[in-house]
Amino acid sequence: MSKKLINSSKDASWARLPVMDSITVLQAQFFDNRSVAARVKGKSDFALKLFAWTSGWNIDLKKPEWWRVVQLVDPKTVLTWAKKKHEANGMDAEMLSVYSDVSTEAMKMQQSGHFELVKMGHVSSPPGTQYFVGQFVFIARTEGGVFSGFVYNDGAHVELEGMKPTKKAGVRRKSGTPTHAAILKGQALLNWQREAREKEANWMSQQDHLHPLNPPQIDPQIRAFINGSPF
Repeated sequence: MSKKLINSSKDASWARLPVMDSITVLQAQFFDNRSVAARVKGKSDFALKLFAWTSGWNIDLKKPEWWRVVQLVDPKTVLTWAKKKHEANGMDAEMLSVYSDVSTEAMKMQQSGHFELVKMGHVSSPPGTQYFVGQFVFIARTEGGVFSGFVYNDGAHVELEGMKPTKKAGVRRKSGTPTHAAILKGQALLNWQREAREKEANWMSQQDHLHPLNPPQIDPQIRAFINGSPF
């Protein structure tokens, strides 16, 4: 007998991915957890970590305003969940159609033999106990290592492209670190911010060069007084 959907006891809407139009920067990191995920409940072989910022300036990539880890699973599993959610009146027919279309296309890609990985995943509340309807990811990777897909958010989406291998800290990649990463939205803003800071730093450097800080001139009598000598 299949498991029934369990209604969440707490409202976790605060943890939802912000509205796509309000997101100024969106970053994604891809994790290959096959070496550590075996027999670990709730942890899949692959995961996508999303980071989002809604600030218009002073964005620090080391300090995300919102982040979640999306466990990547088989598209058929997501479709089964969506159908049960619809049957329980937790999802309307229009949203079910979105899940069905994406899942069906993903399963076709799996069968094509052109992709080494085709997965989907839910954006959920920490620690992943409540899936947010209308917020999910679809990701595929060719045998050549090229990523495609998108992050879907309540009728809007951002393409999952530009994923590049991350740098290794040593000869071997440290367990639990991302293998690929990309800025999915807001790269132009980050470039503008970096350029503005560089210009400001250059301007400050020029000012220091043109107007060097000269040590203050102390009156000889005051210096003598400080040193304990008579005038």
